Amino acid sequence: MSTGEHISEVSNASQTLLLNIRTLEWDPVLLQFFGIRASVLPCLVLTSKVCRYLAYGPLKGMPLGGLVGDQQGVLIGNKSQLPYSG
Repeated sequence: MSTGEHISEVSNASQTLLLNIRTLEWDPVLLQFFGIRASVLPCLVLTSKVCRYLAYGPLKGMPLGGLVGDQQGVLIGNKSQLPYSG
């Protein structure tokens, strides 16, 4: 990406307990309660959507999407895509 953007997909963001799972946005009530500025939190993106494009290098213009976190990555890495196979 090279833009220095701070992004997170919503399933990882939900682990902070600061995400409103109905709106898929940072919850302003919780942010105020804990004294956290929204400006320090990452921009939220959907897991399966193209969210950005690579900005430079041999893959410049390549879409970036399908973000996964550690737990999702382990399931994919262990080839556990079928229901109940993880």
